[in-house]
Amino acid sequence: MRNIIIFLISTILLCSCNNNEDCDRILETTICVSHKTDIYYDFFDSEKTFPMEGMIISEKYSNEWHVVPFSYINGFTYEKGNSYELFVEKRIYSNPPADGPLFSYKLIRIISQNKVV
Repeated sequence: MRNIIIFLISTILLCSCNNNEDCDRILETTICVSHKTDIYYDFFDSEKTFPMEGMIISEKYSNEWHVVPFSYINGFTYEKGNSYELFVEKRIYSNPPADGPLFSYKLIRIISQNKVV
């Protein structure tokens, strides 16, 4: 009986990942967005010839800040001069494309927005 239960559970787990989206990991987290912007370069711009302006973000409680495109968080519109705290859905792709991101963010709600002068 125990072997049958283990077999059934294993089968269900294996069958539930029949497409990549089903296997993606989804978390909810908080993102801090700086009121400042900075320059970043496209991943394929190895010679750094096309600088682009982007927003500076960090996951809450992380010391790592990253410059990303203004469209990086789905459903969020950045306004220069404002700092934000955002509650977002973070989707970590189980099988990301070779030339694409490992994860994406989707806005759930804006926790705070402050105009910095």
